Amino acid sequence: HSASKEQFSIFDMDESVQEDVHIVIPQCDPWDSFQQNQKEKEVAGFYISGHPLDDYKYIIQNYTNITLSQIDDKEKLKKMAVLGKGLKFAGLITNVSSGLTKTGKNFGKITMEDFTGTYTLSLFGSDFDKHQWIFKTGNRIFVQTSVSVRGYIDKKTNEEKEFVDIKPLNIFYLDEAYKHLCNGINLVIRIQDVNMALAEELKKQLEAAKVKGKDENGVQFYLRIVENGGVFYADFFNFKTKVYPDVFLKNLKLDINYKVELI
Repeated sequence: HSASKEQFSIFDMDESVQEDVHIVIPQCDPWDSFQQNQKEKEVAGFYISGHPLDDYKYIIQNYTNITLSQIDDKEKLKKMAVLGKGLKFAGLITNVSSGLTKTGKNFGKITMEDFTGTYTLSLFGSDFDKHQWIFKTGNRIFVQTSVSVRGYIDKKTNEEKEFVDIKPLNIFYLDEAYKHLCNGINLVIRIQDVNMALAEELKKQLEAAKVKGKDENGVQFYLRIVENGGVFYADFFNFKTKVYPDVFLKNLKLDINYKVELI
């Protein structure tokens, strides 16, 4: 079957006019871990190389007292209210919305996710006005709230019910969490793991994160050596050795079992 005037067959090409096709790939800066996480979620529907909160695992382990999946547990919140404990949690903002109440007051909602689940925090009036800056998807934040239990009468059933009131007290970026919360790093290792190679590696990592001058963002570094399952221990520190906690902990990697305690 011969080709029409509008058609072209690759078998009719004259070898003399064939050219090599070169695809030019532009030079691009590599994505940071957060950008890569976000693109993975967009394409695959889940994170492949890690969670966007991985860089803040020590903050979450040491300073939060509830996960997002637990905030829906009304009985747990009531116990915390009785004890006078506020909530401390962290998360990645995945959805935002805002508007006006029936009385004309501003309100907004942010949906957050952590390693365990999701939670939607609602802000009204002055609380919304004060924290408008957080209303952007992709923000990673630390939240401190009060929690209280209030009784009320259901107008439809005339029954007495309880309402758990969560009110934000302080919200800041997780990138600023060390500045707001951390006064020191306590690295705990076992005595049987102590050797010259470990000492040299730890010294190198401390030097890479060491504070130069009198920067107030630096914190004291402590080393705790334990034995017999932690029953006995000895603490070591040097007042001159202060480190940037975010830099040190982000790059901390030792070929032994260890524990990080933030003070």
